[in-house]
Amino acid sequence: MTIFDLIVTLIVGFITAFPLCRVAKNQGFKADWWVMLVLVLIPVLQIPYLYWIAFKKGQ
Repeated sequence: MTIFDLIVTLIVGFITAFPLCRVAKNQGFKADWWVMLVLVLIPVLQIPYLYWIAFKKGQ
């Protein structure tokens, strides 16, 4: 995993987190900073698993 991958996942996380938090606030849910943090970290947590799928040895 390179630093470029981490930067891209953080950008993607922010792009998806802001609209989701705004929709949640408009619907009456409490979307604090920790909700934003979780939404941003989801893509970061997926990257190692996706690398494992892509580079695992054939069966």
